[in-house]
Amino acid sequence: MVVLELKNFGGGKSAVEQVFRYTGLLKRENSKSKIRTVLVTGIQNYETTLAISGMTKTQRKAFEWYLYKFDKSSNKLELIRLSEEDFKMIKF
Repeated sequence: MVVLELKNFGGGKSAVEQVFRYTGLLKRENSKSKIRTVLVTGIQNYETTLAISGMTKTQRKAFEWYLYKFDKSSNKLELIRLSEEDFKMIKF
């Protein structure tokens, strides 16, 4: 199972919270299932990075953050996964 939250621009704290809230609801119904938590945003912004930096190591390990890039000329969508190093690039 996958919980995927897609945001047009940045996600912010509420998007990160939504992913974990939906994951928690699914775990109640399917306690033995592995659930991926994924956030996809159009930009890497300060608010989302700050929310992720406040997670525990266990939460961060289970959380995936992707940026999407859409090329209109080729009509292709690309997803770029952000790593822990990418999170550190934004200065607090």
